[in-house]
Amino acid sequence: MPLSHNTRMFGINQSRVYQMLTDPPGAPPTYAAGVLVPGSQSLTAKLGMDIKQLRGDNSLLAADAVFKDVTGDLKYAKFGFDLADALMNPAAVADSGVTPNQITKITLSQADTPQSVKIEAQSKQVDYIGGDIHMILWKVTASSLDMFGFDEENYNLQGISYVSFPVIGTPTGFPANSWVTALANETSIAVAA
Repeated sequence: MPLSHNTRMFGINQSRVYQMLTDPPGAPPTYAAGVLVPGSQSLTAKLGMDIKQLRGDNSLLAADAVFKDVTGDLKYAKFGFDLADALMNPAAVADSGVTPNQITKITLSQADTPQSVKIEAQSKQVDYIGGDIHMILWKVTASSLDMFGFDEENYNLQGISYVSFPVIGTPTGFPANSWVTALANETSIAVAA
């Protein structure tokens, strides 16, 4: 008997971002190793439609819709140097010095550009006892980064707003031009590193 097609989803247990390396037509896209999103809080995805209406003789003659875009936000609790590095190209994390004078830095410059990434998030609080559900966005580009700054007498929360695109290639075991996938597992599987 297959898994139920309905489940609650409560909380987010883990998420990772994978920098896209290649996206060849008819072949699987390739990604760099996953970067853990520090303190994942939420992942949202909103599917936009482009709706066209054909009107004539003062009436609606036809209406059609196609997927227009997938947009959303990934929110998390801690600043991540490696995450910033994965999202921007060619920004790079630089470590130097020795204790007690170690330094870690990343600088974004005008020459840096947003990098396409895959986002995968997991929730274990589902109706499948011992199972989980994963949300996979195959090709995402940040439309804004909420990751630099401070808040008075409060934690500065971090986030990425994104636009998702269908991949050109065919992810292994998934349809060509995949955009977003919801994947339920009877037995929980960690987000791959």
